[in-house]
Amino acid sequence: MGDVHGCAAELEELLRVAGYDRNRHRCIQVGDLYTRGPDPMGVWNLVRRHEIECVVGNHERHLLKLLPSDAGKKGRDRAPLRNGFLADPHFGGRLEEVLTELRALPLWIRSTPGAPAHPWVVVHAGVDPFTGFSPQCKPKTLTTIRLWPPAGNPSRHWHDFYRGEELVIFGHDAIGGLVERRDRDGRARAIGLDSGCVYGGRLTGYWIERDCLVSVPARHAWWPVR
Repeated sequence: MGDVHGCAAELEELLRVAGYDRNRHRCIQVGDLYTRGPDPMGVWNLVRRHEIECVVGNHERHLLKLLPSDAGKKGRDRAPLRNGFLADPHFGGRLEEVLTELRALPLWIRSTPGAPAHPWVVVHAGVDPFTGFSPQCKPKTLTTIRLWPPAGNPSRHWHDFYRGEELVIFGHDAIGGLVERRDRDGRARAIGLDSGCVYGGRLTGYWIERDCLVSVPARHAWWPVR
């Protein structure tokens, strides 16, 4: 599923609408779970309850840089709130637990060899379309890339050039919106799921085996659009 950004009510509704059952299904989220939206603690609880897997996003990487500076600070001595994440008082005594979980997030998650659907990989933002996924991949590329080349024409994205064998499922690009890149035979090659829920859009998921999208509307525009 796409970028949740602290929208717990929408996350819970999407799981319900999709008919998700943790005993039968596997749910993988593309990163940017907690920041900007109204209920990061609610998202955290849902992730645990439903055993949702997640890859690291640019917001998780940002939190890992900022959250330690807030440890031990109180009241007005605390650093500015981190995109609403620390505004939730329930995170108060769980900072180290949160940090441990964030540090453990992988950069990507691949399908199991021999799985029913054709090979896929979940990543936050995307990949260099010519070198693909390898130990040499830079975390910054995997969590922030949108365009190709990275500083190039804003109308040309990395997935316009991607020709790898794996289906890449990603988020990060609310401006670009939903993406469905397919071969001439209809086989999905790249699926982008950031439909801007926290900005008042929708929260979207993709059933791999069914090759279909499922989404729910945002309850509110929780974060101003720049």
